[in-house]
Amino acid sequence: MNAEAIVKVVIWSLILLVLVAILFVGLAGNFDLGRLFNFNLGSYTYANAELYSVGASSINAADIRSVEIHWVNGGVDIVQSGADYVTFTEDYAGTLEPDEQLRYMVDGGKLIIQYRAPLSGVFNWGGSFKKTLTVKLPRGLELSDVTVRCVSAKIDADGVTANVADLKSTSGSVSARSFDCGNITLSSTSGSVSARDCTARLTLTATSTSGSVTVDNSTANEIYAKSISGSVTVNGTSETLSAKTTSGRVSAAGSFGDVTAASVSGSVSVTPGAGVRYVKASSTSGSVSITLPDLAAGFTANWSSVSGKFNCDFPVTSTNKKAVYNGGGVGLDLSTVSGGIRVYKVN
Repeated sequence: MNAEAIVKVVIWSLILLVLVAILFVGLAGNFDLGRLFNFNLGSYTYANAELYSVGASSINAADIRSVEIHWVNGGVDIVQSGADYVTFTEDYAGTLEPDEQLRYMVDGGKLIIQYRAPLSGVFNWGGSFKKTLTVKLPRGLELSDVTVRCVSAKIDADGVTANVADLKSTSGSVSARSFDCGNITLSSTSGSVSARDCTARLTLTATSTSGSVTVDNSTANEIYAKSISGSVTVNGTSETLSAKTTSGRVSAAGSFGDVTAASVSGSVSVTPGAGVRYVKASSTSGSVSITLPDLAAGFTANWSSVSGKFNCDFPVTSTNKKAVYNGGGVGLDLSTVSGGIRVYKVN
């Protein structure tokens, strides 16, 4: 065996011994393996860090008018409680050092929660790790705004009452249930987004770059649901609805006034209800279908398909890719490049 081979054997033997030692200590419960192998690129900083308190706490709800959360890794859960205090705790499988515990402060009625103490530098080992933050809000507490910003963490929120609710995650799902707000904004870059049993007096916006978007049993003056890569499903009530995706199916059902529904690669299905005024539905590669009741005002369907047929359950008068039923009052603009177009009648 030559000298180079001997050196390689020695090096790999030492590496193996180190790994075995780490594993042994970790199993013995004296070392946090997750912290050792966790790598953080970049710093974590925020203003007035010296004013923050450390760790879990409870604060009288009368002193809180808004909530702002910044979380890096793990998850954020917002739940309702029967208490008169806003409480927050963090869960982690290991033991947290003081600098690794959450920070919080109340500034002018705004509760601000930070993931940890500031972390400077470019390369950091053990800078972030999966922690779950749980915030309990008194049932019926009305806030001016609730803002959540996550990097690699899911958001699961229930029962928020606020003028503005704005929940965003870079990598993680975002879920809102039973919100009662003026405006609701839910967004994820990589993860599913859902709003269930929510009410927005103005606008409900749910978007994902890579993930499905679902709005279920929710009401708003305007609903905007959009995904780049994922299906979009809306079941609710709104004066204006926009449901779009680049890759995936679009399905909308409920009571809507003006509807825009579109997919580049996927089918589009719309059931807008009796109060509909206008529907624009389109797909590049997929079928387009509209389901309507027997509207007193009738409808006018302007349709276009390169490779597909137009079919309609209503007795229409058709001329030059234009189908008119009854008074022709409701406008339908239906188009697809590759797929059929169908207008169904509700039985």
